[in-house]
Amino acid sequence: MANLVPRLCVDLYEAARQGDRRGAGQLQEKLLRLQRGLYELRPGGFLQGMKTALSLLGLCQPWAARPHLPLSPEQVRKVKTVLSEEGIL
Repeated sequence: MANLVPRLCVDLYEAARQGDRRGAGQLQEKLLRLQRGLYELRPGGFLQGMKTALSLLGLCQPWAARPHLPLSPEQVRKVKTVLSEEGIL
């Protein structure tokens, strides 16, 4: 997830390091919502979901090597929705 949301991961680490349990918990929940949104696309879909999310941010192309299949237009919309709901896109 650090490739997709590096600031969120650093903020989570810093909050935990400083003993801010409440802040760390809130950041962890946000991270988990993002992960769930990518994992729940289809079985084994996390990698392709991640590549799609990174491509929506302009960081790479949206495809992964075989045997991973491209996401459907509906699945891409779900990735966009998750990123938008979490303030990433």
